[in-house]
Amino acid sequence: MISDVKKEKARLRNEILGRRDALDINVRTEKSECIISRLLNLPMLCSAEHVFIYVSYNSEVVTHGLINMLLSRRKTVSVPYIDPSEHRMYPAVIHAFPQGLTVNRYGILEPDPDHVERASADTIDLVVVPGTVFSESGYRIGYGGGYYDRFLRNCAVASCGLSFDCQVLEEVPCDPARDVPVDCVLTETRLIRCR
Repeated sequence: MISDVKKEKARLRNEILGRRDALDINVRTEKSECIISRLLNLPMLCSAEHVFIYVSYNSEVVTHGLINMLLSRRKTVSVPYIDPSEHRMYPAVIHAFPQGLTVNRYGILEPDPDHVERASADTIDLVVVPGTVFSESGYRIGYGGGYYDRFLRNCAVASCGLSFDCQVLEEVPCDPARDVPVDCVLTETRLIRCR
């Protein structure tokens, strides 16, 4: 059963990443700006004092400008830090962007390992989540590391996935014992309330 779910997730990940990667960079930028503009108006973001947000890379919905906007609004901003010794993701507070960040082994900007300021998950008000595929019920397929599922399982706060429309399917294969759905998915055309 689990192996079938993993195989189907891998197939969908490759298929949908192909769609996302095929988006023209100008189209991707325009859609990202639309998504970020819509996110900035969501009550869950407006009322959040501490936002844990992914640092986009490759063809993901671009979050770099959003991170700077949140910092300029004097919100506490934390970004993922992967501790390779524990194979776990932690929120790390940043005070500027992209200053103080370095490229990790996955090619993603993260806080310099020598200067990580870990945040307590208890202080986070909103988690902004990436994904390769999202379902309308909030389940997601990431890159296969399980970092966000483990984090969300232990951090009971609001979560919002950012996605282009081409990444959203009615359903995705999931293992409810491991996979944790997000509360909503925001695309360039809709807000999907998942739970």
